[in-house]
Amino acid sequence: MKVLKSLTILTFAFLLLVTDGYGYFSYNRSCEAFPEQCEQGEGLSIAAPTLGQLIIESAGGFIKSNSDYQLILREIELSSSYGANFVVLQELINNAIENMSMANSIYWQIWHTSKSLDYDPGVLEKLSQFDYLSYQVENNLDPVIFEKAANYLKVGDVRGTYKQAYKATGEILQYLETIKTRIDKNMLPSIKTCWRLNQLYLETELFGQYVSEVFFALD
Repeated sequence: MKVLKSLTILTFAFLLLVTDGYGYFSYNRSCEAFPEQCEQGEGLSIAAPTLGQLIIESAGGFIKSNSDYQLILREIELSSSYGANFVVLQELINNAIENMSMANSIYWQIWHTSKSLDYDPGVLEKLSQFDYLSYQVENNLDPVIFEKAANYLKVGDVRGTYKQAYKATGEILQYLETIKTRIDKNMLPSIKTCWRLNQLYLETELFGQYVSEVFFALD
């Protein structure tokens, strides 16, 4: 359990960095690839929210789900000393699934809405001329995850990043449902499942952050 404890602490530290400003981390400013889609209007209650509004809302659901999951890891860690509190674990896993389901649904909406929108040719030109390798090296970004994001952006496939977000959050949901099945039977999930899900949360978060970083760097 020492490895799980260390992983939980590291991830909590990461969440402290991103929770207060998640609008700047997950796909933020990628809405600039489509004219007038970063307008904030008066919130998501309007009939047709912009991509910018949807992106912020989906990121909020993702971060909340990740926070719920970190609390699940904490409860599992504590169970080694005090026994598992399955009432608490059930509430947390249900919250994690609810928030991730919301994020997944909105990423689907972002992806499909973007299909009906025209790209801004000026933004696409900037994306094609951006020095991705230099930016990755200068900022010490994870090369594998950054290259994955860059492969979409350098060819102007911003819609593809939204599709990736939809697929990744769907995969996270599958893991969460697997964990829920165990918890509902008053059984703890396997440590291997916990590790893989934690990794997937972090990789998905970084992918969205790197997309945001490139768009911020275009100015």
